[in-house]
Amino acid sequence: MSLKDKIMKQKPSKYYQYGGFELEKYNNIVDFLHSNKLPNFGISNSDKTALKNKIGNFKRMCKDFCLGANGVTLLYIKTTASKKKQAASKDPIAKEEHSDDSNQDLSSDFKHSPTQTESKSRKVLLKGQVKRVIEEVHKEVGKMVKNTYSTIKEYYYWETIQWDCEAFCAMCPCCQRNKPFKVRY
Repeated sequence: MSLKDKIMKQKPSKYYQYGGFELEKYNNIVDFLHSNKLPNFGISNSDKTALKNKIGNFKRMCKDFCLGANGVTLLYIKTTASKKKQAASKDPIAKEEHSDDSNQDLSSDFKHSPTQTESKSRKVLLKGQVKRVIEEVHKEVGKMVKNTYSTIKEYYYWETIQWDCEAFCAMCPCCQRNKPFKVRY
């Protein structure tokens, strides 16, 4: 059992720390999207392999984000390859047919490829904003984990959405009263 699973098995207390993006990570992504400025990873230039890995991981992570209209708000847009593209990458014959297609612009960016599917853009939340958003949504949509989680997931993004919604509902007295009980035989 992983550490995260062990933490979630424990009953949350009033001191539960909600997730959300750290301000430094948020600003690093915004700076990179604005000006391709890489953050300082704290690795010396002598360790080229580790630095190259950090830069590659950071750039891959940034592909799932874009800036809002105001240029400061960070939005999460998960881009995935369509089934046709995935099948073509596994099938060598499909690769040949795909490479012979003269109508396709090979210089186009990977994100704008017609075989890509994008999810709806969701606002990225910082650590201090998470609890307030969960409280507001929980109050509006009804008292249960599924309602709260599905509504928040539709409009917002941070890494621990589901765990935070479950922890909040586990501490909500109304949710505990209305919780469907399990019958054991």
